[in-house]
Amino acid sequence: MVLLRLCEKDDTVHLIPMIMEFYRYHRCLTGSRRPAQVDADAAQEVAEEWLSQGQLYVVEHAGATVGFLHLRFGGDRAAWIENMYMAEEYRRQGMGRDVIRQLDQYLTAQQVRALFVQVIPRNLAALSFFLQCGFDHLNSIELRKNYDSSLDKEEEVELLGFRMRKF
Repeated sequence: MVLLRLCEKDDTVHLIPMIMEFYRYHRCLTGSRRPAQVDADAAQEVAEEWLSQGQLYVVEHAGATVGFLHLRFGGDRAAWIENMYMAEEYRRQGMGRDVIRQLDQYLTAQQVRALFVQVIPRNLAALSFFLQCGFDHLNSIELRKNYDSSLDKEEEVELLGFRMRKF
């Protein structure tokens, strides 16, 4: 069982290595040639920014911090999962689904009408996870045009009858 609770200022020390890994992982997913530029000081600043913009949650299991969730609220009673992370050794154990179930209960009680999340198309694990958690409405599509051809990808995906490169 996992516990999802609001982050307090003292909790951020446990989140710093996770925030650094979160950004490193995303750089790897996108095939970036440059490593993530998030050191411990920058990760601390990110945590403080997230605390001030929306709600930052700590995910705990057996007394240990195993992940985080950054939630933002918007107009028309909507919420966005801005960032979600579970430490590698705690993935694929159902804990992420428990986090989403707890979040669902909280947002329902808050009379939130819809929850949104953006997923990098290359992150098939996250895409599969969120689909399993009931995210089943395609809300928007963000397209990208590269002016630097070295950023081009070869892998393609078909969506709504269109073929495009997968970032």
